Amino acid sequence: MRKNFALSAAVLVVMWHAAAMAESSESQELTDYTTSHTASARSLNPGRTPKKICLVKKLKYINKGGYLAHLSIETDHGTELRFGEKIPSDQSRTVDLNHKDGVYDGNEVWLVVWMDGSNETQGCRKDDTLLKVDLTNGNTWEYWSKGSTKDGNRCHFGNNTCIAPN
Repeated sequence: MRKNFALSAAVLVVMWHAAAMAESSESQELTDYTTSHTASARSLNPGRTPKKICLVKKLKYINKGGYLAHLSIETDHGTELRFGEKIPSDQSRTVDLNHKDGVYDGNEVWLVVWMDGSNETQGCRKDDTLLKVDLTNGNTWEYWSKGSTKDGNRCHFGNNTCIAPN
C-alpha cells in the first residue's frame, strides 16, 4: 500500500511539473506597473551609430536564470515603467507598449532586468540595435537572460526579425 501511494504521489508531482512547464511556454502579459517620468535615461550613448533600427510594439522577456526577475521598460526620454510582478525561472512575460504612460510612437525603448536577491540590474539596450516604438507596424522583440545572481546573467536578444522603418 505504501509503495503504491509513494508511486502515485511521484506520478502526480511529475504530471504537475509537466503542466506547469507547458503553461510557462505561453507568455503572460505584464500590466501592473508604476510610471516615473523623471527617471534618467541611463545607458544612453549619444554618439552611437546603430547598425539597424527595428520597430517594436511589444517586448517579451524569458527568464532562463536561477532567480526571480523584475522588469522595467525605459525610453530615451527618461520614462521608466516598473513592473511589480516577479517572473520565476522558466517563465516569460510580454509587455504591450500600447497605452502605457509616457511611451509613444518614435520613442527608443529597451528592457531592464532586476534580479531578486541582488542589487544588480542588466540593461538590455544594445548599441548596435535601436528599438523604436511603432504601435501600428512594430512586432514583438524578445529578450532572455540566464545564469545566477552572481554571474552569467547578461541580457540577450532572442531570435528576432527586425522590421525596419520605411
